[in-house]
Amino acid sequence: LSRERILTALRSDRTNDVLNEHEKVKQTIVQIASHEPDVAVKAAYMILERSGSVQSDFTSGAVPPVAAIDLNLGCPQKIARSGNYGSFLHDENPQSAYDVLSKLRSELPPEIGVTAKIRLPPTQADAAAGKLGNEARTIPPPNAEERIHRLIDSGVDLITVHGRTRFENKVAVGAANWDAIRRCVEAARLYSGDKNFPIFANGGIESYNDVCRCLDETGASGVMSSESLLENPGLFRDTGSSGEIITPRRVLEKQLGYADMYLDYATLFPPIPGSLGTKGGCFNVIRTHLFKFIHRYLEENPDIRSSLGDNGVQTIKEARDMIFEIRKRYNHLSDDELALRTSSKDQSSWYRRHRKPGRDTRAVQSSSKPVSITRQLTVEERKEEAKQRIQKLREARLNKSEVDVAA
Repeated sequence: LSRERILTALRSDRTNDVLNEHEKVKQTIVQIASHEPDVAVKAAYMILERSGSVQSDFTSGAVPPVAAIDLNLGCPQKIARSGNYGSFLHDENPQSAYDVLSKLRSELPPEIGVTAKIRLPPTQADAAAGKLGNEARTIPPPNAEERIHRLIDSGVDLITVHGRTRFENKVAVGAANWDAIRRCVEAARLYSGDKNFPIFANGGIESYNDVCRCLDETGASGVMSSESLLENPGLFRDTGSSGEIITPRRVLEKQLGYADMYLDYATLFPPIPGSLGTKGGCFNVIRTHLFKFIHRYLEENPDIRSSLGDNGVQTIKEARDMIFEIRKRYNHLSDDELALRTSSKDQSSWYRRHRKPGRDTRAVQSSSKPVSITRQLTVEERKEEAKQRIQKLREARLNKSEVDVAA
């Protein structure tokens, strides 16, 4: 029952803005992070109660606003290590992860689904290739298929698999392993006895064409996008079937249009600062989204980028003025002139900010030739490269110490 509600909520033919007679709001899957079963259940019930998903009269056909609670077992960031959640929990203390999922499934109403988003486990091949850094000497966790078995035993209704390990992120990101996702799909359906057990694929999704290829190559029930969707909210819209040609001018209008639309929404529904703090108020959140929508044009206009990043732009009105200024700088260009700008190249997108030119991060190589681009690194990229250099120096010192001790 819960699985069917999840799939109904996510079904592609329900992407319009029309709610059915039993809905008050569109259904949502809410993700939480925890390594403690009791805390996870408490958090889940808080979400269900505040969203009105516990009181819903399921027997009369009413639809709960929350379709499922998802456990974050995929985050590769350092904050996840310090908080003992995400991919670190799944790699280093998997039993705790399965205990949380089992507790959620046993304690939540049967109408509410329980799902999990995971990454691929690091392998011996990764260790041999030097991808695991100082952790190369640790014993790798079980293989991906075994993980799928344990998740199903925990009672999950749906699993999303990111086709990378936790070591593959930011500047170390590589091609998403769609073949490994396909094996996870096959393992889930064989082990569960359900030929339609829902597995979603994640990773390497930059365009709608990638969505179609991923579904075809993995056999997954659906596709999830993270980074590219933050830059292009219309990612899942099939523009190809309408015959629309995506020109540099169209990309410019589309990205600035997203920024305009977001500012409209932020005016009506101001975002909550959350972890970004109260200094600067909700504009801290607005700023982070604007950076993603118009990343390629900010990189080409460092004065505007600095103004946005250094608090020169602090209100929605000032943000609208900034978008107007960007339009003005590009509107006088002919289509041919615009096509020659760095901002018109695929490599200039926010999605590819950590990707090196010519290095495809999708599982299937693009038919187009890699574009070689020379540009200055952003502050974020320079920081990340510095961290990588420091890490290499630490590893070198560690290896030298081990040699000295052995001698």
